[in-house]
Amino acid sequence: MLAIQAADPSLPYYPVISTEVTNKANAKLYLSIFDQFGLANDGMKQNVTDYIQTVGGAARTDNAVAGNFTLRPLLYDSAVFLFCLGLLTLVNTWVPKHRYIWGSIFSRWLMAIVLGLLTLLANNDSDWQRIQDNAVLGAIVAVAFVIQFAVDYGLIWVASWRQKRIQ
Repeated sequence: MLAIQAADPSLPYYPVISTEVTNKANAKLYLSIFDQFGLANDGMKQNVTDYIQTVGGAARTDNAVAGNFTLRPLLYDSAVFLFCLGLLTLVNTWVPKHRYIWGSIFSRWLMAIVLGLLTLLANNDSDWQRIQDNAVLGAIVAVAFVIQFAVDYGLIWVASWRQKRIQ
């Protein structure tokens, strides 16, 4: 922080310097996590190190509050995750013997399609801004996963109930 203030004493502490320090701390944290798991190559290490050591630059302007970062991929990533979860269930039981497994697969794929269609909201800036202003994006994804969890357990309950009834 002192180096930033020494480089340009006219900068206010908040929000400029605090934003830069926070962004650099986050970059250092991400680099250490990636490095710990062996995911950081030399190019990534060099880029993040340059980002951290440069006074000013991108670290001063990267600000989630100002809207430079976007959460648009969150819905898409959630849809891809649920689709892959359904695919994993299909591969795990290559020839599903019970109807509830098919129900689980199709319910996951249906929820993935719903979340995928919600990504179309990102094409309309006014709707997307309204979602961001109301902070409901995380709630949409959370509700989708809770509904999926409930459907899966409902299917398991129905399947076990039917098994007991048959025996």
